[in-house]
Amino acid sequence: MQIILQRVQSTVDRSSGRRAESAVASPASRDPQTAADQPNAGERPAVPPQVNGDQLTIRPRINGEQRSLAVTPGTTLLTALREHASLTAAKEGCGQGDCGSCVVIMNGRPVNSCLVLAAEADGAEITTLEGLADGERLHPLQEEFCRRWSFQCGYCTPGMVMSCFALLAANPDPTEAEVREAVEGNLCRCTNYRPIIEATMAAASRLSSDHGPAAPTIDSASPPVACEGRG
Repeated sequence: MQIILQRVQSTVDRSSGRRAESAVASPASRDPQTAADQPNAGERPAVPPQVNGDQLTIRPRINGEQRSLAVTPGTTLLTALREHASLTAAKEGCGQGDCGSCVVIMNGRPVNSCLVLAAEADGAEITTLEGLADGERLHPLQEEFCRRWSFQCGYCTPGMVMSCFALLAANPDPTEAEVREAVEGNLCRCTNYRPIIEATMAAASRLSSDHGPAAPTIDSASPPVACEGRG
């Protein structure tokens, strides 16, 4: 518990430092007459998590939406997403960062959300599987996973997709070896990894050609289970 409190206090201290630096670096931004002229006009300076008794209020931006979540100091990002933000795609498998079923994107990088304290995500940009689709249209990577049946039970699929999504965001034209490396931290006990690799390579091809041609319609009469509700 002491270690958790120390990590939370460190996060609060860093956030306070960022706020102080922001105030010193751009004092004019506080002036309503000159704020519009600032490059980051309209952006709020970083603020530390608010502490209220045994709860913290964190303000991450999740899937493009600013959220305010009340959590306890020991709450993980995974629990905050599932139980406080009602985003249940990320799953807890091992709780030790070994299986990858809880992977989400935090500030542009894939992380095992079971190992990240919610307080450490305060002010962070978080993307979960729920944030990949454009309305009712799945992301090309999701479509390719469905079309190639790159899953069986589907429990690990959200984390697998997010690891591959992070790879394609950083490297739009990966080699097969790079795809294998990207998912080496994601364990699947149901199927082999060949359909996962093929789906990621196919999605990369589509994305590199400006999303390529429209994907063939998936038979709605018997959709793959993991595609119902997108994980």
